[in-house]
This record gives sequence, structure tokens and C-alpha cells, in this order.
Amino acid sequence: MTLSAESLFGTRKQTLFLFILFLLEESYPEELARLIGTGRYNVVRMIDALEEPGILVSRTVGRQRMVSFNRRYGAAKELRALLGKLALADTEARSAAA
Repeated sequence: MTLSAESLFGTRKQTLFLFILFLLEESYPEELARLIGTGRYNVVRMIDALEEPGILVSRTVGRQRMVSFNRRYGAAKELRALLGKLALADTEARSAAA
């Protein structure tokens, strides 16, 4: 049995969101929505869902909400290692983040 990244992270859009944010290191909802090909509202919902348990953190720069992975999250090192391996193998995510 093989396990795909989508099985781990939900839908393809959610997976792309995580991969692209990992590759960019920091971004904002409008940019992520454009790169993923979805609406800003959907990205904000993804951010909110991952910010609540502490996986993501955001800060305000001017009027922009900047988002990144929380380095203080308990499994941050392991999550970053997994995302790094999977994101680098995903050509769609790599080309979107380039």
C-alpha cells in the first residue's frame, strides 16, 4: 500500500498550500491563493485551521498578514523534514514556488 501526500494532508489544494508555504518559507494569503489556484477565503481558512493548533504563525506587516511555519511547534523539525522531502518531489509545487 502506498500513501500519497494528499492522503496525509487532505486535498490536493491543501497539500499544495503546505508544500508552497514550505518552499517559500513565508508568504501572505493572496500570494498563496494565486499560486495554488484557489480563492483567498479558502487559503485564509487553511491558515486559520493550522494556526489554531500552533503549526503556523502569522504576523502583520503593514496591512498584510504574513504566514510561516511555527518553529516552536512540538513536531516542527519532523514536519519540516517530511514536507521538504515531499515538496521537492512535487514538480507542480516547485514550479509554483519558483
